[in-house]
Amino acid sequence: MTQSGAPGLTVLGTTAGSGKSLYVRSFASLRRRAGHEVSVYKPVALALNPVRDDAQVDRSIHLMGIAATGEAIAAERILGYTATVNGDDVTLRRAGERSASAQSRRLSEDAVDFMRLDDDQWSEIKGQVATDVAARTGFLLSEGAGAATDVTARDLSNTVLASMADRPVVLVAAGRKGGWAASVVGTYHLLPAVVRSKVRGFVVNGVEQSDAAASAVHQVEASTGWQCLGVVPIIPMYAQLPARGSEEPILGSWSEEITAVADFVASHLDEDFLKEFTSRGDDV
Repeated sequence: MTQSGAPGLTVLGTTAGSGKSLYVRSFASLRRRAGHEVSVYKPVALALNPVRDDAQVDRSIHLMGIAATGEAIAAERILGYTATVNGDDVTLRRAGERSASAQSRRLSEDAVDFMRLDDDQWSEIKGQVATDVAARTGFLLSEGAGAATDVTARDLSNTVLASMADRPVVLVAAGRKGGWAASVVGTYHLLPAVVRSKVRGFVVNGVEQSDAAASAVHQVEASTGWQCLGVVPIIPMYAQLPARGSEEPILGSWSEEITAVADFVASHLDEDFLKEFTSRGDDV
């Protein structure tokens, strides 16, 4: 098992839109309901689906808080920076603040191009995120943005986050989109060695035919040395939803829905991996 300096997991995607947020919520819900403390964190989140009472905060951040604590909590307890979007233009703000910290552009579906910041802005934002992560000494679930190996000289939300957090890394591959096996193998070869060594394994998310994925799973495991931690089918109640999900819970409440999804995910995860973060109080 990967050995890292602190308890928790860093969840990264092999592509943008892989389902990272769903797994952070599920892992947080499962651990909380097992009776253990859990903190969640994301350095930057684009407000692609803002909550109704705050256009700066994406719904995924709101749901992360519910998963980790059982109730809605302030975005600044979860998030480093909000990123409001106007086309491809992005305005960055420190979570909980109204004044803009910087202007940038989108790098991918859900990632910010930090190369457009001047050196002082980049240093400030990176330093704030480092401080946020260092303050979270307990069990931390942190989430990346975009793809783990987005080609950029300034990567805050993936390889830098994984190094700052120093927790085992779980990669999420989008099974429904096709090409997931190549995305995992490609990520293996492109990740810096220091981050590659932290990878606990990968999850294939949203596959249409689990049995058909078995052969590819074995090939990927042989090529990378990484364990497949689960092949998770398309969640039935989400099968016909748009990529960014529904504005309202499908079940009676967001809490009920997060619980149901987490239990569905858990039923398809490797049992030993599941026990690692739900049966221990301090480490993974």
